[in-house]
Amino acid sequence: MHAHQIRLVSEHLHLGSGRAENRPVAGDDVARMVAEQVAVDCTSGDVDEVLGRQAVARLLPLLRLAGDTGEAAGMVVLGGPRALGEDRSHDLTICAPDRADGLVGLAFEWRTTGYVTLFQVLTGQLAWRTGETGVVLSIEGVYEAGPRVWELPLGPPAARRAAEAAVRALLGQLRAALEHSGPPPSADAPPELGRSALGVGPAMPPT
Repeated sequence: MHAHQIRLVSEHLHLGSGRAENRPVAGDDVARMVAEQVAVDCTSGDVDEVLGRQAVARLLPLLRLAGDTGEAAGMVVLGGPRALGEDRSHDLTICAPDRADGLVGLAFEWRTTGYVTLFQVLTGQLAWRTGETGVVLSIEGVYEAGPRVWELPLGPPAARRAAEAAVRALLGQLRAALEHSGPPPSADAPPELGRSALGVGPAMPPT
């Protein structure tokens, strides 16, 4: 039986130093970096509302969907079917928003268990800024592959594919929620994933 366990981790407001973007990047980190961005038809205030208070509770269901998408992509590289039968869990820790020069960033640590190709840890930053026609959401981070990856002939490229697909899927889920665009493309997604599903009201039209 394919089960998911989503464990809610309290939001840690790390005020002060420790910003993820200031951490030196070693050569091995560069090989394990992921960076994706997406344009969203909403305002920066809409994103502030969704990713403000209770951000962890709102993001965890999206992590489950994004994690499954990433795992499926990684298993394609391995040439095998989607792995089933193990409990999967997601833990998320985020820092207080960091605002500078029109950019808002949330440093985070996303931990998973129960996957074959998906990372066991992704540490990075979810950021947003006002673009030409809306908001640009971006995720940059460094992942740590699970121990089983290194035992597989195509393990490292599968882990990279899984990480990239998971991050891309998470941004897509957030865009769908912010834009009222209905259900996300994942076959396992709930029937509705709009702002109401994240516990916030409808987006206010720009004035």
